[in-house]
Order: sequence, then C-alpha cells, then structure tokens
Amino acid sequence: MLLHLVKKDLILAKKYLLVMLIFAIVAPIFINSKLGLSNGSFISFLITVLFVEYILFNMISLQEDKYKGSALLCITPHTRNGVIKAKYVFILVIFIACFLLYNLAAAIGASYGLTRLSIYSVGVALLIISVFFSILIPVQTKFGYEKTKYQAC
Repeated sequence: MLLHLVKKDLILAKKYLLVMLIFAIVAPIFINSKLGLSNGSFISFLITVLFVEYILFNMISLQEDKYKGSALLCITPHTRNGVIKAKYVFILVIFIACFLLYNLAAAIGASYGLTRLSIYSVGVALLIISVFFSILIPVQTKFGYEKTKYQAC
C-alpha cells in the first residue's frame, strides 16, 4: 500500500518531474564550474538534491492542500502513519534518482572537474537531507502547507 501512495506523489509531481530531472543533470555541472573548488562535487550534489527534493515536495504539498488531498486520504484505508512513511519513501526515491543522474552528469562533466562521489559523501548527503525533511514533514503535517510556507519566509 505504501507504493500506491508514492505513485500518487509521483503523479502529482508529473508536471515538474521532467524539468527537475533535467535540472539534476545540468545543475551539478553548472555549480561545480562556477564554484571553482578542487573538490566541489559534494557541494554541487548536495545543493542540487536539496533543491530538487524541496521543490518537488512543496509542489506535492501545494497540490494536496489545494485539492484537500490529505482530507480525502483520511477516508481511504491508508493510515496517517502510512501516508507519512510514503512521504519519506518518496524523498528516498527522488534522492536515488538524483544520485543516478548525478553519476550521469559526472560522466558528462568530467572535463569540468566533476568527479564521482564516494560512499561516505553519499551517506553524508543522505543524512543532511534526512535531517532536513525529518523536521519539515512533521511540521508541515501538524500545521499544514500554508502556515509552513509563511513561517519559512
């Protein structure tokens, strides 16, 4: 049942998914070329993943808030716990997709100094993303998208 909710999130984000996936390939090359650091691969990967996941997550939250998706999910057999777990799995799926696309960008942008990441760097990036979204998802669940949007600004 968890995969159905992740599929729902992917369907809600379908308008921006292709653009964000193209951005996940182009942005690390651009960021690394502009930073000029000798080992800026980790920073460019982290900035790109954080941006892509935040935009997609907020777009989904906007759609759910606009069409009362959270309220409608409460009348289905999905529990709130399952819905929140699906949000975390969605974040993980997007992270894995961005990692795979980053490896493609590293193959393309090798001339710009973009290198493949080590397992340690990927783990640190996943930890930072997890901490960020482990704060954002409960706050957004408790207060809603609109109040969270105003609090962040």
